[in-house]
Amino acid sequence: MNEVRRGSVGILVALGIVAFLMMAALVVDIGSAILARQDVQINVDASILAAAMELRTGPSSAKAVAADYYSRNMKGNPAPVVVSCPAGSDPNTTCYQIGGDQVEVTSPAPPPQGGPPDSRRIKIRACRTVRYFFAPIIGVVSKRTCAEATARASVLPTGLVILDRTGSGALHVENHSTFKVTGGTLIVNSNHVTAFTIENNSRMVSDVPLEVVGGVSVHNRASVNPLPVRASGPVDDPLAHLPAPEGTNKCGTARELTFNNGNHILRPNIYGRITVTGNATVTLDPGIYILCSGLEVSGNAVLEGSGVLLYFHGGSLELGGNATVNLTPYTQSPYNGLTIFQARGNSSEMTTQGTPSVSMTGIVYMPNGQATIGGKGEFSRAVFVVNRLRVKNNAEVTISAEPYPLLAPSSSVVLEN
Repeated sequence: MNEVRRGSVGILVALGIVAFLMMAALVVDIGSAILARQDVQINVDASILAAAMELRTGPSSAKAVAADYYSRNMKGNPAPVVVSCPAGSDPNTTCYQIGGDQVEVTSPAPPPQGGPPDSRRIKIRACRTVRYFFAPIIGVVSKRTCAEATARASVLPTGLVILDRTGSGALHVENHSTFKVTGGTLIVNSNHVTAFTIENNSRMVSDVPLEVVGGVSVHNRASVNPLPVRASGPVDDPLAHLPAPEGTNKCGTARELTFNNGNHILRPNIYGRITVTGNATVTLDPGIYILCSGLEVSGNAVLEGSGVLLYFHGGSLELGGNATVNLTPYTQSPYNGLTIFQARGNSSEMTTQGTPSVSMTGIVYMPNGQATIGGKGEFSRAVFVVNRLRVKNNAEVTISAEPYPLLAPSSSVVLEN
């Protein structure tokens, strides 16, 4: 009888040990998995906020920032390594191996509830394999734990923003023209079914897809690369807070100037209309120029200026013939980075005709005007914020974008999940 009891006790002890080990697995191993997931989620949240702020310079840069910040939050700061993504991954996803974690960064990304990808949105998903200590005794070796987050940045596209919210052809490229935008993002606010139109052997090339709130019309052997995407909604005018320069009340007495030849230097002031034509060369000293009735440069004339702001109270910039224009932006607050500012009540059209050569840096801001560009235009370190834009007649226009501090007030980040 005693032997039977000792056997029963042995069985109970063995079962108790197994139960203890299972409880240990539950407490220690499951606890370690929970802590690992919390750590991964912290890394994801920190990374996505930094990456979303970087979206103003494009998805590629934002992805790199996401990987860098994820690495900084890990012990030992392991270097991110780009690896192949799993089969079926979103084509906008870049995958990294960062230490023992697999990190997937997607931008442009769709909203959490589903929908078209948006270059103002980024998603991060990270996974870590947690090795168990006790659970292998019962056949459970490890657990894969994951965390993810999506954030949307409400920022100014750093290359081009078309403010017109309802018009057809708010952005229009035609007649064998080439329009390139590098280093920035782009958006057309118009909700019209033909908000963006391109035709007649023209082509548009950009680093990231053009975002269009409305529809797109591509015909007559035109091309767009990459293809446009549907924007989640229009962006607000990022420069709506800027005041007009003082002095426009003196336009009634402002003098008009015409230069036909020779070299001339102008100083910041209030002018009626300035005409530069023939073989004249006009150099603008740094400062603010208030133009009450526009500025025309034509013939073989040259207009150049460094550190200048042209404020068009009336009229606009008109270029023709073989004119040459070289301008860099104003450098003092509150207009730091601004080169052209057309008054909000001024709907005049900025035009280039013939074969002018334009080299301009800085922000072109025409909240109620249309820029119509023919000829050759090189806008380096530039941003266009205009009501409408038309590129026509064999034009070659390049915008190499720059994120100016003046645009910073429009930036905010929303963590969506």
